[in-house]
Amino acid sequence: MALAGPAPAFAIDAASFVVSAATLARVRSAQARAPAALGTPVALGTPVAPAAPVPAAALAPAPVPAGEPGAPAPTLRRLLRSQRALQIMLLVAVAANLGSGGVDGVAIPSLAHGPLHASAAGYGALIAAFAAGALLGIVAAGQGRRARRPAIVGSAAFLAEALSLAVVPYLGGVVLVGVALAVTGVMNGFGNVVMITFFQRWAPPDLLGRLTGLLLLASFGVFPVSVALGAVVVHDLGPAPFFPIAAAALAAAILLGLSQRSWRQLGTIGASGRAPVSQPCPAPAAAEGASH
Repeated sequence: MALAGPAPAFAIDAASFVVSAATLARVRSAQARAPAALGTPVALGTPVAPAAPVPAAALAPAPVPAGEPGAPAPTLRRLLRSQRALQIMLLVAVAANLGSGGVDGVAIPSLAHGPLHASAAGYGALIAAFAAGALLGIVAAGQGRRARRPAIVGSAAFLAEALSLAVVPYLGGVVLVGVALAVTGVMNGFGNVVMITFFQRWAPPDLLGRLTGLLLLASFGVFPVSVALGAVVVHDLGPAPFFPIAAAALAAAILLGLSQRSWRQLGTIGASGRAPVSQPCPAPAAAEGASH
């Protein structure tokens, strides 16, 4: 932007999406690559003996208790009705992201070009600081040992993110604001990896795509509302107040989750060192005293 203006920046961004599309077009599922294994082929014209009749009672599968291997997979609607942890996670995702779009799309640009008197290069440096911090947090989450209580660890990271976000507009200079945004990015990247990882371990395999899509909808679906809210607050009060407002929304959402036992125990590793990740947590009525 500083060197060539906005048009080349949009062109480079568009080209990056073309590269992404070309890469994704090369992805093939394992099922599509694997040859079909249908047994020994039979030559054309070979007589095949009719199968002996099987009693109807023998065809009926034995009932499998819920939660055991081979049990019927739960439906998305059933999980939404019965799983308190899933309900809390979706609520936390909505509340926590009420401020994110407004911060990224309205408050940071207004802060950079207003009180900080930063140029396009200065604004880019602030965004780069957040991005570098997020990358560092993602790498740290991937390299660290698996947390025994991931919901607690992820929640702590998001609370630290809220604290660093709240002080951003009151640090007085581009350098200190960049440091605070870098810390915010570290905690955001770390918390996102921890939370999404244990969420996908918790989700039933047959519903992983639908549940992940629902979580992303809860997160990104409030983006237009957040940007509109940010525009109103920044227009009337300036950019500074929106940062603690967004931080308070994030902290309130996380504290609400931590107040629920089903949230605190989500993804917990038991004494054996393994978490029962193939099945969702029990319904609220059976959740008391259970480890997820």
